[in-house]
Parts: sequence; structure tokens; C-alpha cells
Amino acid sequence: MRAQAAVIRQQAGSVATWEERQRIARELHDTLEQDLMGVTLLLDSTAERLHANPASATEQLAIARQLLRRSREESRSTIRDLRSVALEQLGLPATLDETLRPIAAAAGLGFALEVSGEPRRLAATAENHLLRIAHEGVSNAVKHAHATHVAIRLAYERESIALEIHDDGQGGADGGARGNGFGLQGVRERVNKLAGTLRFESPAGAGTRLHITAPAPGSVPPFS
Repeated sequence: MRAQAAVIRQQAGSVATWEERQRIARELHDTLEQDLMGVTLLLDSTAERLHANPASATEQLAIARQLLRRSREESRSTIRDLRSVALEQLGLPATLDETLRPIAAAAGLGFALEVSGEPRRLAATAENHLLRIAHEGVSNAVKHAHATHVAIRLAYERESIALEIHDDGQGGADGGARGNGFGLQGVRERVNKLAGTLRFESPAGAGTRLHITAPAPGSVPPFS
């Protein structure tokens, strides 16, 4: 009976995830796609009027800008929803793998995820910060580090959580606000919100390593 109950919970979670993704896909179609079509039509019309009626063309461009701003806000909201759904349904380790492995693969990078300790649910905001930090690390390896491999290590301790992102790229970042393409300022802000500590290492020719440790009391309910 316990095994059957576990299967039922898993199936219910899968159905809920699928339904939520279908809802988000519909919203994307009804908002982002339609807005972009509207922008396309406006730009086509503007191109035709540019020389004959500059005032009208300027008005059309202003409307196109408004539509683009709205589309950007809608897409950001939808992306946030997708991430929150994944974290809620899958937990942090599986979401890290599902979100970041394709990014590395698309750039031809090897990808490894290592999880130690007993995974458990953290506060939603904490999981989101850790996901965003890991995303920044992988993006840096893809865009700036000239790496061939990136590894993520997630360690669940009794009273803390540790996240490490390491690539085998060129290194040499100076640890400044951008850190040779690494968005360290944003990472520091997220680590501060986690009340954690950050260690950044990027020796020339030896890759880049980002290590975060943050409190995560063992009393947090386990993930299941």
C-alpha cells in the first residue's frame, strides 16, 4: 500500500507539472506571441510610412516600443513561473540538472552534477537564489571562460547547504564587479540574502570556482 501510495503521489505530481506547463504555454501563445506579431506588423507599417509620413512613423514606433516592453515583462513573469513550478515539483537537485544541463550541452560543454547528503526542501526563496547563482556560473563558463567542462556540487549538511560551480576554463578573473564576465555583484547580493558566505577563485589557466555556503537548518521538512 505504501508503494502504491508513492506511485500515486508521483503520478499526481507529474500530471500537475504537465498541466501547469500547458497553462504557461497557453499564456505564452496568448500574450508573447500575439504581442510580437503586433510589433512585426507595426514595424512593417512604419517602414512603409517612414519617408512619406515621418510623424505617423514615429507614432507607430512608440506603440511598438510599448508592446515590446509589455512582452518583456510578460516573458519574465512566465520564466519565473516555470522556475517556481520546477522547483516546487522536482526539488533543487533535479531542477539544477533539468535547467542547466541543456545549456551546457548546447555549447558543447561536459556537465556533471554531484549531490551529497540527504536532499531536503529549503525555503522557496533560498532554492531560487541557489538556482540563479548556479545558472550564472554555468552561463559564465559558456560565454566567457572558454571551458570544456562545468561541474556543480550541492552538499546538504545538517545545518547548512553548500553550492559549488567549477569550470575548467581560462580563469584569470580579477574578482571585480563583473569578474571577467562573471556577474559577481548579483551573486554577492543573492548570497547576502541567504546570509551565506562566498568564495571566488579564478587563477589564470586553472578555471573558475565559485563556492557558497549558507545556513539551512536540519529541521526543514525533508523533500519527498
